[in-house]
Amino acid sequence: MSNRINEINTTIKNIPDVKIIKPFEESETSIQGCVSVFTEGLDKPLEFEVTIEPQYPIKSHDVEGIKFYNIGLIEYSHIMSNGSICINTPHTPVLWQKLVYDFDSVKAWIKKYYIDKDIDTHYEHLIIHPKVFKESHFAYFFNEVDYTFRKNQYGLVDYSALGNGFQRTTKVHNNILQKFRDRNNKDAGTACKKA
Repeated sequence: MSNRINEINTTIKNIPDVKIIKPFEESETSIQGCVSVFTEGLDKPLEFEVTIEPQYPIKSHDVEGIKFYNIGLIEYSHIMSNGSICINTPHTPVLWQKLVYDFDSVKAWIKKYYIDKDIDTHYEHLIIHPKVFKESHFAYFFNEVDYTFRKNQYGLVDYSALGNGFQRTTKVHNNILQKFRDRNNKDAGTACKKA
């Protein structure tokens, strides 16, 4: 067993309320294991498959090098369609310290979204899986809006085309939203404010 794998298993084993169900082992592309995490308010611990990328504890392209998966939690907020939870953690180049930070963030996610069933009204990033439409992708950018939208509200948007690009070999049409209008064509907020 490599020193890195040994440090990961030892560190996680010593984090309070975390148990290793399947010890971490190296695969062809990553390090994988399974853990259970308990926090106050749970009847029983939640299990997560964990994948640790080779660059961890460093991010790659602003993406964390560790992922916690539980497809059974898909109905909760801040979880991707593949079952990975979305957490934000402090950064450190120290492996054991980053693991502690990340597991603390998992516990915070469990408390906020699983136990308290919190639903955020504001997202910094909307996470969706892109789908090709008419052989292209379409991206729409906008700022904060001084308008409170209601659930299931619909209407119109004014937008301007920006430069096009490519995602691998698929063309991407980039657009910036200018204004939102409700279904009665009344102004529902400016989408692109000047700084």
